[in-house]
Amino acid sequence: MLLKNSLLAYLIITFKLSFLLFVSPSFCQSKNTSFVDYLSVYQKYISNIRGGECQMYPSCSNFSLSVFKEYNVLQGFSLTADRLLRCSHDITNYDLSLQNQKLRLIDFVDSRDNSKYVLGLNMPLYAYSDTIKDTSKNLKFIKYLINKGLHQQALLEINRAIFNKELGVDNVEIYTNYIICLRAIDESEKALFDYEIDFPVNIKDNPKIVLEIGNTWKELKNYSNSIQQYKKVISIENKDTTLIDEAWMLKGISHIKLLQLDSAKKSFEKVSNTGFYGKNAAKNIELIVNVNTQRSKNAVWGGILGIIPGAGYLYASHKQTALSSLIINSLFAYGAYTSFKTNNVGIGILASVIGVAFYIGNIQGSIKSVKRFNQTRRDTVLNRISLNFSY
Repeated sequence: MLLKNSLLAYLIITFKLSFLLFVSPSFCQSKNTSFVDYLSVYQKYISNIRGGECQMYPSCSNFSLSVFKEYNVLQGFSLTADRLLRCSHDITNYDLSLQNQKLRLIDFVDSRDNSKYVLGLNMPLYAYSDTIKDTSKNLKFIKYLINKGLHQQALLEINRAIFNKELGVDNVEIYTNYIICLRAIDESEKALFDYEIDFPVNIKDNPKIVLEIGNTWKELKNYSNSIQQYKKVISIENKDTTLIDEAWMLKGISHIKLLQLDSAKKSFEKVSNTGFYGKNAAKNIELIVNVNTQRSKNAVWGGILGIIPGAGYLYASHKQTALSSLIINSLFAYGAYTSFKTNNVGIGILASVIGVAFYIGNIQGSIKSVKRFNQTRRDTVLNRISLNFSY
């Protein structure tokens, strides 16, 4: 009889908390300022002295701070529990980022684009040079500054050269490098604005200028507009076959970002086999074929299997997290059961509340982990396509 009552009490608490979390989203919709305050105190006074560092980015405390600001109490607990189960486990399922000269595993609360944070995806920008030998010391100095990564200083020199008309009023190299510098300092919108308003009319349709405008739209993740600019480069009467191949390559990469794999494959097929980008294009086509043959795992099955603690994570190939989930959920369930069995109701309720948060977090985390597994496996291949070519 006592065993039945203990199990019944645990099941009732589990059902009520699950109902509040999934059926009643209005529950605890306050901004949870008390939890935010507790976490802030932890970060300020405890985090730096406890020893060891969180391997995730953002750290578990920052992750928890975000979820308690954005979600209700129960959702905050369950998402935090899921993160704690996953912390520093199964590192092959996460992208790497370099933060404060240390490698970290990227794991944001939302499904934002990680490309700005992923190690190796942010390529340096170098100066543009045509095939004519430079005779101007000013232009040489500008290119030197750009290649050294001193884009602000280079931009100052470019503006001075434009103002003084030192290199003519329609020098393609100057204006191309102007766009490159603005992109390098995260002012891509200004580059687009200046192109429309201030650039000399007779160079606006220059293939290299148009290509850099396409790269600027790509930098802003407006891939549809970047594709239109690359199409324009291809359609312009131009004898520079290398530049045309470059436009096909970039067009293909933009299609990749939109997950338009067939269109990307067709773009890469247009690249000359004997040209400068021929080998890269062939490799990219091979990678696309590999992605198309991958079989994705079903997130619904991940959630269903998550009913058994750890099974959903195991299905998502998060093996270490699966073991953690099984052990932690079992311990909380056992703690709640033994507490109710010995009439220690207070501890039983506390263990049940925390245990339910980890159990629900285990189910939600299983679903997210399946999606993460599919995306990581796909992006691992697609990012290699982007890295095969830099502009």
